[in-house]
Amino acid sequence: MHATRAGRAAGAVREPANRSAPLGPPRLDWREAAVLGVLVVAAPALAHFAFSSLGFPATDEGFVLAYSRRILAGQVPHRDFIFIRPAGSPIAHLLEAALGASRRSGSHGG
Repeated sequence: MHATRAGRAAGAVREPANRSAPLGPPRLDWREAAVLGVLVVAAPALAHFAFSSLGFPATDEGFVLAYSRRILAGQVPHRDFIFIRPAGSPIAHLLEAALGASRRSGSHGG
């Protein structure tokens, strides 16, 4: 018993109670990985086929030009309007907004 106290006092490392528990995140077996892969591909594809025909663009189309027009009107990003990204894109599109590109037929050909 005296040797045990001396071992603890000297900084002996105790072994974990459950040595069979793996360290790190749990691993997927190949079936689970295959199902997950199919879902990652199938869910966006189904959403595309279900909603794209309705004219819903899944991008920020129009926001950048709207913010560019606000800058042209004298507003300052992050002070006069909320913009969660850096203001580089609206600034880069100032010429396009000034020329009225958003008023002509857009990328959808409408």
